[in-house]
Amino acid sequence: MSRILAVSHSRIWPVRSGSAIRRLMILEALAAVGEVDLLYVGEVDGWGAAVPADSPVRAVREFPVRRVRPGALARFRWLIRPDVPLQLMEWERRAPEAGWGDYDVVWYFRPIAYELASGVSGRRVIVDLDDLEDTKLLQASALPGNRRPFHQRVAERRNVGAWRHYQRRIAEEVDAVTVANVGDRAALPVGRCHVVPNGFPDVPAIAESRPSPRLLLVGQFEYGPNADAAEFFVREIFPFIRASRPDAVVRLVGRDSRRVRRLAGDGVEVTGEVDDLAAEYTRAGVAVSPVRYGSGTRVKILEAFARGVPTVSTSIGAAGLGTVHGEHLLIADDAESFARSCIEVLTDDQLRRHLIGHAHSLLRRGYSQAAVTEAVRRVLFPAGNAAGW
Repeated sequence: MSRILAVSHSRIWPVRSGSAIRRLMILEALAAVGEVDLLYVGEVDGWGAAVPADSPVRAVREFPVRRVRPGALARFRWLIRPDVPLQLMEWERRAPEAGWGDYDVVWYFRPIAYELASGVSGRRVIVDLDDLEDTKLLQASALPGNRRPFHQRVAERRNVGAWRHYQRRIAEEVDAVTVANVGDRAALPVGRCHVVPNGFPDVPAIAESRPSPRLLLVGQFEYGPNADAAEFFVREIFPFIRASRPDAVVRLVGRDSRRVRRLAGDGVEVTGEVDDLAAEYTRAGVAVSPVRYGSGTRVKILEAFARGVPTVSTSIGAAGLGTVHGEHLLIADDAESFARSCIEVLTDDQLRRHLIGHAHSLLRRGYSQAAVTEAVRRVLFPAGNAAGW
């Protein structure tokens, strides 16, 4: 058995986000080949207490690091020479304490964890980039109506370059980096980049397809791409749906934000976090993913596939999953086409059954725990070398 340390700057338990699901499934994969300790780093006070006894983690430690606000001078210097991404300037710098132990593998979840605890030693160091920050920033800046002041546009362009440089620098410093799909691997021109797909654990699917005028959008709405998706759906797509189906209701389910709470109104329900997502899927007629920018892959789509709920998504929302329009889900990018696709799914029982069956087959083939575990093993044991590190 090998000793493995996983390092995360965001909470895994309770599992309420796609990011937490990815981390948990990777932890399960790591536990299949060694004993796994978890190090929480950042604003982590008390996080370890929420780790359940049946988790794949043997021991949990916390390394608190304060978030700080860079001053005007530091930001000006960064604009001239953006040597690190802007988000990484928002943390104090502390050297990890002595006595962390020497691990066979240190697996960092995302670049921030690597930046805050990079002094932890391991024979092999792997950073799960998950998705590419420069890609998300570029797509966000190109959104229609994204009119920002000149100085903000300059800072955004600088930050795109800083993230691109930083991601490549990480890949050169460590033994391997991982991303969630082949498109992101192609966009990061480094040799030691592997794909570890997102996945979703086995859950009972809904027994029957129940046509319902309820549309479901799940996400952590403090996250920019999800907040934008909610605004796009409610303001531009949903009016077309209501014109055809006045009884339609959309539920925005997940940690909310002031930006998303403002969307609540006639036919629009903003729930915040709920204890039982399965119940939300059971009552839903369609799951929607109107994402307009982002990288990686959407776990919310995989969950809809697992729960047996037909799905409508944008091209970016479905990117990297290997889905086919009309086979696993419906894909539409403009507001009116997206609305027509939702109405089609709500009214065509044969289409619903077709999408649900093929989506579930795709999930079992490529996005199960077994698929994630096999991908992690390929990272840990390159070229099939299972004998050692």
